[in-house]
Amino acid sequence: MNRRVALVLSVLALWAAVPGQLLAEEPLIVSTYPSLSGERIYIVEEGDTLWDISEQFFEDPHYWPVMWAFNPQITNPHWIYPGDYVVIFPKNLTEKGAVLVWAESRYNEKAKDISLEVRSLGFISDRDFRESGKIVWSREERDMLGQYDEIYVEFYIPKKIMRGEEFTVYHKEGKVKHPITGEMLGWKVRHLGKAKVLGVEKAYAKALLLTTYQEIERGDMFTDVFDHQTRLSPKANKVDLDSSIVLSMEDDHELGENSYVFLDKGRNDGVQAGNRFVVLEKGDGRFELDEDELADLPWEVVGEIMIVEPYDGTSLGVITRSIKELSIGQRCEMRKGYGEEPVVEQ
Repeated sequence: MNRRVALVLSVLALWAAVPGQLLAEEPLIVSTYPSLSGERIYIVEEGDTLWDISEQFFEDPHYWPVMWAFNPQITNPHWIYPGDYVVIFPKNLTEKGAVLVWAESRYNEKAKDISLEVRSLGFISDRDFRESGKIVWSREERDMLGQYDEIYVEFYIPKKIMRGEEFTVYHKEGKVKHPITGEMLGWKVRHLGKAKVLGVEKAYAKALLLTTYQEIERGDMFTDVFDHQTRLSPKANKVDLDSSIVLSMEDDHELGENSYVFLDKGRNDGVQAGNRFVVLEKGDGRFELDEDELADLPWEVVGEIMIVEPYDGTSLGVITRSIKELSIGQRCEMRKGYGEEPVVEQ
């Protein structure tokens, strides 16, 4: 079944005929799902907000919380996207007398059923960095190098280089340090392409640039070749781990779905590609609380990260779900068995 059609049907399935009519202000909350007849489906367009949609259909933009309440598939009212579906119930049902129904929290914590086309981005361990080669010279008469250009590479730590061997070309962008402990974790890098060794002459390996994603320059680095893009499906977690977001690939301060981030746990801790961490937060949605006030509040799930590539002590992941902006230093948790229970269909 088409995913969007399934979503619409699941939303409409939340409503069944209810006695009375919808309360215009604060609805009574009960524990069974109702349904309303005559509802319409609105498809979100570029630039739409719940505020604007409420003004269009109800002639009152301040009515958006009620409309949000009737659309539990919208987990964050500030984040709706073109193509999303919004149930618009008739205005004649907004008079006093009906019941708004919730059977559970709208913040669903179940694992997300998702398969991703992901890229391996942005990190190399300090050991691998020290064993990398560097593009020193090129036969080409320009600064920016591209596909099928020839280069000369020097390896500062002696290693056996074979004709026909392939390498990943990358650009060093800076050190990665833990935001809390200050520990050196490795280097943030940007993958630029792949190269193949044509031969070795004295101090240099001569290579041909096979694939380039962006311009390559003298001074860019060489490391072992690996797949830069792959199809990734979830894998059930085998261990319990606490972790933190330590870096964003794009240096964004506010992170959301599809952002690539680095966590401070890796394969030495039992992390595998396809494992998922939930992102946690506690507190009030609007006000900053002190430590005593926070102590009595529970940790709540506000996002999910799927691991793209684990390294020795760190991992690259992509945010697959978030109900608010996430940030560097935020607590994450890998829960043993997460993903084995029934998943949330997308």
